[in-house]
Amino acid sequence: MRRPTAALGGMILGSLLVVTSACQTKPEARNVQPEAELKYKQALVEQDVAVTDQLCRNQCLLHVNQMYASLNQADPKKIKETLRDMQSKHGHIIMLNWIPAKSDPGAAPGTSPSSVLSNSSTKTGSGTSGGSGTAGAPETPGASSAPSGPDASGPAAGASEIVSGKLSKELAKSARPYIEEAKKAASQGTAYQSPNFTVADKPYFVLNVPAPDKKSSVVAVVRQHILQEVSNHQRKNLRLQSFHSDKSRWKIESVDTDTLRSKRVTHPDDHEGTSHYERHDVVVQFNRPPREAELSRIRTEIGATKIKLIGNTYIITARSLEARQLMDYFRKRQDVRFVEPHYIYETNDLSRGTKPLSWFFDWWPGSRRDNSGPARSGAGEQAAEQPDVIPNDVLFNKYQWNLPITNTLKGWNFNKGTQDVKVAIVDTGADVNHEDLKGQLIAGYNVLDPTAQPMDDVGHGTHVAGIIGAQVNNGLGVAGMTWYNKIMPVKALDSSGVGSTYAVAQGIIWATDHGARVINLSLGNYASSDFLHDAIKYAYDRDVVLIAASGNDNTERPGYPAAYPEVFAVAATDSSNGRASFSNYGDYIDVAAPGVSIASTYPQNQYAALSGTSMACPHVTALAALLRSANPSLKNTEVMELMRQTATDIGDKGRDTYFGFGLINVDKAVEAALGRGPVQAGFPGTKPSPVAP
Repeated sequence: MRRPTAALGGMILGSLLVVTSACQTKPEARNVQPEAELKYKQALVEQDVAVTDQLCRNQCLLHVNQMYASLNQADPKKIKETLRDMQSKHGHIIMLNWIPAKSDPGAAPGTSPSSVLSNSSTKTGSGTSGGSGTAGAPETPGASSAPSGPDASGPAAGASEIVSGKLSKELAKSARPYIEEAKKAASQGTAYQSPNFTVADKPYFVLNVPAPDKKSSVVAVVRQHILQEVSNHQRKNLRLQSFHSDKSRWKIESVDTDTLRSKRVTHPDDHEGTSHYERHDVVVQFNRPPREAELSRIRTEIGATKIKLIGNTYIITARSLEARQLMDYFRKRQDVRFVEPHYIYETNDLSRGTKPLSWFFDWWPGSRRDNSGPARSGAGEQAAEQPDVIPNDVLFNKYQWNLPITNTLKGWNFNKGTQDVKVAIVDTGADVNHEDLKGQLIAGYNVLDPTAQPMDDVGHGTHVAGIIGAQVNNGLGVAGMTWYNKIMPVKALDSSGVGSTYAVAQGIIWATDHGARVINLSLGNYASSDFLHDAIKYAYDRDVVLIAASGNDNTERPGYPAAYPEVFAVAATDSSNGRASFSNYGDYIDVAAPGVSIASTYPQNQYAALSGTSMACPHVTALAALLRSANPSLKNTEVMELMRQTATDIGDKGRDTYFGFGLINVDKAVEAALGRGPVQAGFPGTKPSPVAP
């Protein structure tokens, strides 16, 4: 956090992926040539897609294995119902084929038209076609390793087989050789996974999972539409495609943040210092609310088509006048406190890196239970007597490097959260039906449509929610950082991942008024908006802890809301405790947290790996919730100071511009909140965060 400057700019969800040992940790990284930067970004998009592919495969294996517990093999009707129930909960599983052990392995796949294939297209590559490296090793016991790639579909129903789901003719034809291999494996009681393959630009794979008693198998055809969703998500957030090139509902102006002059963005490198706002809107705050007669006169003079009021601030939309003309009009009035563009906010998960995937999977192998892993937080030595609390969530051991490196597992010895401390996520909403968020979400708010649920139609908010509070020890998916804190989803960004200043400010105010003690803002921009700042101060003055992502342009230019003095700013790190190459830096950074290939929940009961300061931010939000759970008397300023003072110094000695006070240390911070350890709540020298005048 820092004192706001006069610079203007728009907001972007902060999220950054870096997975290479070649990551620069000094500002010289900014000198990377545009062509090299483009390659880095493309490599990281591919990496997040590859990790997501493995998450998808492992979850499919898990679900089929769990399904066996409810299968009554003597009752075909029950088997059919169980298969259908599985498909209803996991729409990406196109077909399931239960096969008794003696079924003919040469049966051909069916060719019925599929009623479940989606219309979403994918550009995901074909993936690797062979090998069984660490990236492809499945999690579920009894399943064999297989290369990733588009999936195939279609075992046919034999006399004793039971099939749920249908395949299109084209899909059945392409899937035939993989299904035959799967059925051969079924006849031998062995597991099988096909490589990915594409049909009509959609990725698929086929797998066979034998029953524990080897008396039957289930062959599944899986559509991996999530791979294209993650690819599209990261390409937009990395600015690998033009801003809003595919949007028509937004009338957007891209401008230089300092001058508000129009700016053409043709390369990812052009986004630094670029802001976006709605072309025919302005935000106006009057010294005193104007009377209705005065508002009518304003409507007539500027041709206003819409006037929205939030607090004492107006969002005014004109029919033809553009923002600059509207600002000139209101600046001439003596009764206006401020007028500014109506900035928009956008998801911004950044990806970068070229190192092979094997580094990732080797970092935290499931068999390791000591503290000898590379780059573990130094605070582990101070609490060596405390064993790690190891959750049974199936994706934890292999994919969640972010929990041990922050000493979260040790911190759980002291506190796992409480339902009384509510955490709000102002984002794209959340998948309120996700199996791994069940019981963790409470009633939220949809700013865009107050009559609707805050359902996530992008994936970003669901991913953030899982990092904070996915169910722990439920044998599913991933483990969140808090076990019991309730999450309040607030949808302020639309299906394109974009929202306005009005929507974000309204979301912050609503969350504050409805009891949020911590608010996560995985969004940002280079604009210091008075309107947004007023909403920030409203929450801060009511003792809310506000956590924000710093941004992903590898720039020292302050981003907002992270740089506001009332907000706790978060940078991103990789698994080697290096600075994520594109993580923004500066004197406003408070701490750093993991932000590279972070595995978490994704819509429709799926899981994905995303990267960025958007992913780093919820780690700190979860820590703030744990601190307020451990010691409810802590003020927001005390929570922020504890997180600073207990962070592990991983950069230059003392506070620096890249990591702030260092990497968050959950174990040390929670102990301090409880009055233990060298740093304690209320210790001398604690200074409240500065408040802007």
